[in-house]
Amino acid sequence: RPLLMRYPGGEATRRYYQDAAIRATLEKVARGENRALLALATGSGKTFIAVNLLKRIADAGQLRRALFVCDRDELRSQGLGAFQNVFGSNAAPVSSGNPQTNARILIATYQTLNVDTEDADASFLTKHYPENYFSHVIIDECHRSAWGKWSQVLTRNSKAVQIGLT
Repeated sequence: RPLLMRYPGGEATRRYYQDAAIRATLEKVARGENRALLALATGSGKTFIAVNLLKRIADAGQLRRALFVCDRDELRSQGLGAFQNVFGSNAAPVSSGNPQTNARILIATYQTLNVDTEDADASFLTKHYPENYFSHVIIDECHRSAWGKWSQVLTRNSKAVQIGLT
């Protein structure tokens, strides 16, 4: 069903390679594979791809909750703006004082989830989000994610569709 959904804003809103990445990911998910890695050049619109992937999945009625994880505040702010343009108040930033459990799409940093160092205990993640809380997890700049305890985001959501952007 997500493959049949239209893009918000019309068909001319994306570049050909963005469409190819979205279609390839949706086809992979349709085959029952729950992991994808998208490698694109800097400035090629990885956040745009993430937003439109989730929008098409949501429009098909297959999105329960999604987590978009990035490694610094600037990327969280950028991602939040892009997601809110499409999802409105259903997209919200996670902060240490507000886990945003009422929002459908959460935008968080490793630091906020407390999975950013080897000594981290993932307490924020485990306290606020039970196992398999998210149906979709997108890791932005995932090539930078090979540190700390970040893998707990994926292992605690093993049934989720997991997409890495790099």
